[in-house]
Amino acid sequence: MEFPGFYFFYGERLINHVIRTIKALDQDSCELQCYMEHNCVSINFDFTGTHNCDLNNATHIEHKKDLVKTEGYVYHGTNVRK
Repeated sequence: MEFPGFYFFYGERLINHVIRTIKALDQDSCELQCYMEHNCVSINFDFTGTHNCDLNNATHIEHKKDLVKTEGYVYHGTNVRK
């Protein structure tokens, strides 16, 4: 599993597929948490101060309508599809 650059979207997040939300220091540590979560295949990271990290069990590939514009967030999907 890897997070390719072409699955990175600034100002967007995937909704309806969050496994859990945790605090993370930065986007890299959020992605690391995704690697350690069995069902995680994408992340949303709030970089505006709360540093919420959503671990998602789906990617934008299967659920394009669930990728929504959200200021202050970045979405990053992996090359794994569930």
